[in-house]
Amino acid sequence: ETLVSAATVNREIEAMRRACVYLADGYSVPEINWSKLKLPEPVGRVRELTDAAQAALFEQLPEDLSARAMFAMLSGQRRTAITTLTWSNVDLANRSARVLTKGGIWHRFPLSPQMIAILANRPKACPQVFTYECERSAPAKQGNPPRVKGHRYPFSEDGWKRKWAAALKRAGISDFRFHDLRHTAATRVTRNSGIHAAQRLLR
Repeated sequence: ETLVSAATVNREIEAMRRACVYLADGYSVPEINWSKLKLPEPVGRVRELTDAAQAALFEQLPEDLSARAMFAMLSGQRRTAITTLTWSNVDLANRSARVLTKGGIWHRFPLSPQMIAILANRPKACPQVFTYECERSAPAKQGNPPRVKGHRYPFSEDGWKRKWAAALKRAGISDFRFHDLRHTAATRVTRNSGIHAAQRLLR
């Protein structure tokens, strides 16, 4: 059995609420007390980086992981989408990129000047955009190919987490997940450009 968090349930309920509001214009929609359906979420979690915390965190992140995290925070895309983003799905001429979202649906989003600057500085050593430089050679193990020091490889789903956690600790930031970069993006875009701009960026 797979359990989902209260936050995930509440996001789905909010999506249903918005759909009902939309359908109410022309259709008969039952009255629902949405607040009673939502589950209590843990309080006190950091879900948006302050400017000071952002500066402290990115000062501690290794260069390759820093570029990946900054692009995630600017674009608001999910961790897996960032990890699997390939150069073939980046359209610099039209300042856009596309990622595969949940449900196998392609989502195209605009590239800001900051995101384009990040992409312009990424080595094109692999089909994937975000790669890291291997620090020490390692033999093949557990079905993974060998690694050669100085060569570049795509980020895996989990191989970067230890350095992420170490950077957070050195920066004095607790209880902050990589996924919270997406929340940071959503909050900032909503604050600066409105909810509709955030909805277009994040899918």
